[in-house]
Amino acid sequence: MVVEAKSYCSAVPSAYDSKEANCSKLVPHTLGLVTDKVQNTGNSKQSSLPMVFDLFWEIIEGLQLLEKEGDQRSLSSEASTIKLDLEKAIGTWTAAWSTYYSNCDDRGALSAEVLHMLDETVQLYAVLDGSEQELRNKISTVAELSRRLQSRRQTVEPILTRLVLEHNSKLLGMQS
Repeated sequence: MVVEAKSYCSAVPSAYDSKEANCSKLVPHTLGLVTDKVQNTGNSKQSSLPMVFDLFWEIIEGLQLLEKEGDQRSLSSEASTIKLDLEKAIGTWTAAWSTYYSNCDDRGALSAEVLHMLDETVQLYAVLDGSEQELRNKISTVAELSRRLQSRRQTVEPILTRLVLEHNSKLLGMQS
């Protein structure tokens, strides 16, 4: 099932086609929008960028368990916090990705994995919109997206970690 993303990242396709997709479609034209939206949410639970990878994976693992454990009430009560954390991850990874791959010369398998992960994270973000009943109806979609993200972890985590560290170093260099 493909979910149409209804987020700030409207340029992101709802399903990534590794043979046809253009990298520029996967990176929002206004990267500041991602950061601004996260920083100006007023959510008291918000932490500063960059997204901590361990927290992201804890969220994904927790969402996978929802389908098995049937605790859908916790999803509806935590959906806005989860969405904020997913938004931070999307913003951090998109900024890092665009800094180092904006020329789209690298279309290898690892690049495709990262782009698939970004797309699936945006889809998961979009799925978490809705009332408690709507979220209950989407549990299997949430679990499936979480499983797909988790399956990419071993491949993409080292790449994204490196990209984020390089991006942060570049930002620190610009501030000095």
